[in-house]
Amino acid sequence: MLRIVSAVVGAVMATGAVAAEPRALVMDIIGDTNPMIDAFDELDAGARIALVGDAEITLTFYPTCEDVTVRGGTVTITDTQMTVDQGEIVSSEGAECPSDVKLAPSDVINAAIITRAARPMPKIALRPVVSVIGADADGYTRMVVHTVDGRVGEVSMDDGKAVWPESVAALSAGSEYLVVLMGNGVQMRVAKVMAEADAPRVTVLRQ
Repeated sequence: MLRIVSAVVGAVMATGAVAAEPRALVMDIIGDTNPMIDAFDELDAGARIALVGDAEITLTFYPTCEDVTVRGGTVTITDTQMTVDQGEIVSSEGAECPSDVKLAPSDVINAAIITRAARPMPKIALRPVVSVIGADADGYTRMVVHTVDGRVGEVSMDDGKAVWPESVAALSAGSEYLVVLMGNGVQMRVAKVMAEADAPRVTVLRQ
């Protein structure tokens, strides 16, 4: 049976090829998938994920900002729909889409800070979960967070993902921070953010 989660969007006319856009974030996986994916991976329009046996996957579907949990079958992502074939939608509920932050190369850090100051600053949770998206994402091994007064904390990254540990003090609501990503053989990248208590738990940092 085919089940559909969809969003109503306006039609856009365009010429030439258009790159696939990210449409969902994997929040949790129980069991095996084909192809193999990990929690906090993004799925582009056109992605097709088979859930092996009774495997379950929970996705945040960007067009509707819903958390959808699916058991078994095949999940297909398009620009406006998430379809489930031969599987079961276990739950579907409103959710916060992740904060989306553009990283800047470290050699343009001053320009990045000036640009961010001229518009609303991206929000980050007080104990954020971070996923880096981009060609070098897997190469980042450390996330260092600074204020103007110095370093606040450092978090290890695994495959470009990090969870703020309980052993490190939470960020302060209403404070500005500079997030610095470092690794071996990758360019250091930075982003300026504002910590807020009501920010989404997950932040996507894009190269």
